[in-house]
Amino acid sequence: IKILTANGILYIKRGVGTFVAEEAKGGVPLYGIFFTRDKQQMIMESLETRRIIEPEIVMLAARRAEKEDIEEMYNQAEQCRKRLLNGEEVYENDRGFHIAVAKAAHNDILYGIMTNLEFTLEEAQMALTSEKNSKMVFDREIMEMHFEIVRFIEEEDAVGASPVMRHLLNSHYIYLGCGKNKLEEWK
Repeated sequence: IKILTANGILYIKRGVGTFVAEEAKGGVPLYGIFFTRDKQQMIMESLETRRIIEPEIVMLAARRAEKEDIEEMYNQAEQCRKRLLNGEEVYENDRGFHIAVAKAAHNDILYGIMTNLEFTLEEAQMALTSEKNSKMVFDREIMEMHFEIVRFIEEEDAVGASPVMRHLLNSHYIYLGCGKNKLEEWK
């Protein structure tokens, strides 16, 4: 509570209680990241953030992953594939895959950032698989990218893994209905 108060998220009225500051109601700063109240903007900013850091994370993972890390990434990718084929939600395993890649990078700060992006990954996944978007983003082609990423990591090919991760994230962006102009901004 002291930390949240010091950061202006909470304020205390003695004898009355502890309250959320009006300025903090739009979002909560985590590791210096401010999350917006607008869900669409939050999803887009999450994807932009991921687009910046995940290709680098996957390169580190290709250099540092241990046998157990690779097994966990394959496991999460396989669970996503099975759930997709059964018509089930794949969010948990997709999130688990991306977190496993971050863990395999063996960089605690990047791992912390990715785990703190967790709820924005869920929001993006829900948007990607909503009724509004009739075609699930996790079609076979995109799901196979998970396996391709792990194969590159297993082969210690950082240069090969990075563009596949970038392509995967670009695919998310396109499925969310961002036009070609928005995608051009990312290149």
